[in-house]
Amino acid sequence: MFLILSDFVKSQNEKLITGVAIDSETHEPVANVVVELNFNGKHVVTDSSGRFKFDRRTNRKQIRFIHLGYKETNTSIDTIKLSAGEFLVFFQLQKKDNILEEVVIAAKNAITKPESNIIDYEFMENKIVLLNYKVPPYRSEIVLMNEQLDTLTKTKLLVEPRFLKKDCLGNVHVFTDDSSYQLICHNAQILVSSPYSKAIYEEKMGKCIESTNDYVYFLNKKGAVLITNGGFHDFLSKSNVLSYSYYAKREKRNGILFDVMNERHSKERDDDEKMEKLHPELGKKNSVVFREMILLDEIYAPLFVWRDTVFILDFINGTISTFNNNALISKVSVNFHKTKTWKRSMLIDHVEGKIYSKHIEDEKLVLKQIDCKNGTVVKKSVLPIMVTTKLKLMNGNAYYLLRNNTNFNYVLNRMPLN
Repeated sequence: MFLILSDFVKSQNEKLITGVAIDSETHEPVANVVVELNFNGKHVVTDSSGRFKFDRRTNRKQIRFIHLGYKETNTSIDTIKLSAGEFLVFFQLQKKDNILEEVVIAAKNAITKPESNIIDYEFMENKIVLLNYKVPPYRSEIVLMNEQLDTLTKTKLLVEPRFLKKDCLGNVHVFTDDSSYQLICHNAQILVSSPYSKAIYEEKMGKCIESTNDYVYFLNKKGAVLITNGGFHDFLSKSNVLSYSYYAKREKRNGILFDVMNERHSKERDDDEKMEKLHPELGKKNSVVFREMILLDEIYAPLFVWRDTVFILDFINGTISTFNNNALISKVSVNFHKTKTWKRSMLIDHVEGKIYSKHIEDEKLVLKQIDCKNGTVVKKSVLPIMVTTKLKLMNGNAYYLLRNNTNFNYVLNRMPLN
């Protein structure tokens, strides 16, 4: 962070100090920086524009700058030569490698203590929602933080939570064993709705996966059939078709966007049905059961939305299809997934609009940024870990849960994608 100061001289030894805090990487103003003068406990805090000022004149002494997302910096005002009305680059603050559990907030705000157990998290309007469950004393709370890792508020929960889930409209819900609750951010407070059943959530939101200002997108899995094996072990097969549909809010109409079909799977299943009709006495062959249960995976073809653009990554046919206003504007071939290191996982940074594939290489987690215009890898980021829980991306950073080695609680970590 750069700090830019203006120094208005009223006398030789007294100054009225004002300034603006600016992030050294993004050059955006940084709010909530604590600026303390002379280490006397008296301080001001930068506003939403990164500005601060001391409304009283003071002798030139020491000044300290404190922010949860940056290393604390101390300096002497005497080392800076300022003339009346002049703006100068004052100093830089280096960003921390943040572990959210280690963040300690002022007493008037929430505190994330070392014994906290962050069992889940989600993003809400570029903020971070933490689900903290302490065992013992079996207390749970919702903590809301901003990207600068300032705790904005916290709300106690009177139930035992299991996980958080974000729906296609951007709402975050907390789930228990038998109920769910919507979290509502209002005036820097987290409100918790009345409970509703998980069945109602699945009925209303289960198939909804993404949305834009004008459209809501749904996923339907088709083609699953009941495989009978002489009554010994009947089971439902994998789907062989993924169908993406949409609802146009303004026109109030439904439409089909794209279907992904595993044609090889469909052909093999058709051949099996023909054989069964010709020789019903054979029943289902062991090879059919083995294929349906073990060999075949569910179709993986994720849909991502960034602003008004929709991307469908079809790994059955090796393509990326790009849509705008539900019209296909491009389709390119990909092959980055044709390697043993790929973990059948894709992620999107909804702030930057970048899409990454997840790999394990040399016992490290590797995220490869994919250019959806030509299907190639344009950047590779290596995280010094191999196993994570709930890896998500926001604004050029990777967030993930890991157990610490002290008490085996989960902590939320954040690392920049280089």
